[in-house]
Amino acid sequence: MNLWRPSTSHMRLRNLDSRPLVAALVIVALLLVLAGILRSSYDYRDPRFVVGFFGTELQLTVFLAFATAWLLPIDRLGLRLPRWPGFGRIAPLATLAVAIAGAWWATRTSVPAGVAPDSTFSWMVLRSTVLVGINEEWIFRGLLLAAFHRWWGLRRGAIAALLCFGAFHLLNLAAGVPLQLGAVQMVSTILLGSVFLMAAIDTRSLLWPMVVHALYDFAVIDMGSLGAAGASPVPMLVAVSVGGVLGLISLVRVARLQGGSPYD
Repeated sequence: MNLWRPSTSHMRLRNLDSRPLVAALVIVALLLVLAGILRSSYDYRDPRFVVGFFGTELQLTVFLAFATAWLLPIDRLGLRLPRWPGFGRIAPLATLAVAIAGAWWATRTSVPAGVAPDSTFSWMVLRSTVLVGINEEWIFRGLLLAAFHRWWGLRRGAIAALLCFGAFHLLNLAAGVPLQLGAVQMVSTILLGSVFLMAAIDTRSLLWPMVVHALYDFAVIDMGSLGAAGASPVPMLVAVSVGGVLGLISLVRVARLQGGSPYD
């Protein structure tokens, strides 16, 4: 295969079967993220880390867009408009969205009188998390889920994609995250990832998982900043707990997956 020529539709589909190619794309993506982490002068738990990560996420988006347009079958990665699967199937993702939005609003309204939240800073956080939601869904529920399904079948492929998503967040150790917290992040991202994964499969699209993923990350980071300004931590704890329960429910569904391609 000549990588210097745009792939035909048949070749694009076969590219998902190429383990060296898929591995190379993911490794480049991981190196971009790792380079951004190492360049940052802020600890991962500092909200300024997320704001400063916008440039890295933008580079990653450009790389994924180029690689997908050149080599990969776009619709087989879930990059298309969603279908409506029925409310029951989309309920976990919708519940997560409502819970995190409500928690964010409750946290913001609990800021002590006389303390003005920095709205400009919040918008800068959102700017980064929008790209985080797009990129992480593109890699793990898009490229890897589509490739792993072809290699190992839908259920095993979905489980492998979730494990990769969790392991990916161990890169945060390079940003100063303690090992114990890194392990907690790995477990929590696998649980949340299962909600996004089932929503992607049920709607045959990455659109809604990308949106909710971006909003979830924004809300958690912004609530952390508001907490430092004196806001109540209770709403965030409730929302994170709801996300964990929804993740366990979705993880059971992942373990029972059957069928063909997630995005046919």
